[in-house]
Amino acid sequence: MAKYYYSTQPFLAWCLNHYFYGGIHYVWVGAPFYPHHTKNPRSSNPMRIYEDLYDPWKEKDAISGVFKQKRLNILSGVTANSRNLQSGVASRLTKICDDIDLVFFYPIVYRVDIDTITSSRLNIAGSGLVGSNEYRIDALREGEFEVLFDDFETETDIPQDFRDLYSELFSADEALSLLEKWIR
Repeated sequence: MAKYYYSTQPFLAWCLNHYFYGGIHYVWVGAPFYPHHTKNPRSSNPMRIYEDLYDPWKEKDAISGVFKQKRLNILSGVTANSRNLQSGVASRLTKICDDIDLVFFYPIVYRVDIDTITSSRLNIAGSGLVGSNEYRIDALREGEFEVLFDDFETETDIPQDFRDLYSELFSADEALSLLEKWIR
């Protein structure tokens, strides 16, 4: 029987990982999805992270501290991957991280069968060091997780460009141009 862990990510993080970092995702995963009455703090609770992203996303709260922090986190990924990007792409991705429309912070949930990840890749860090049921996986490959929850069809605020990016039909250059179209 599979042992599932979950990670909640803004859609923008999925886009950058998918299109620009070779399908390699840097994630924190926690279990269960809603670890009620466990040692997992709010920051290690996939359901609470979903809620913390979804509420200001739905309310279009441009000054939400959650979005400011997520922008910085995603920007850290650009910095970490910059040496592997084509010339000029890192600066364009930086601009995207700083200024893309909030619609790209829609939360999606990854489900990872933790038993399929070698123990050497499961890093215990942060609150995991004091009993939280979580891991950091620095290089989670597509195919090692499934997107469990995306409600693109019923959310009326999600534009067609968003759905098109998720369809995975674009090259990195096409995805970059499409993302830049959404810089506010």
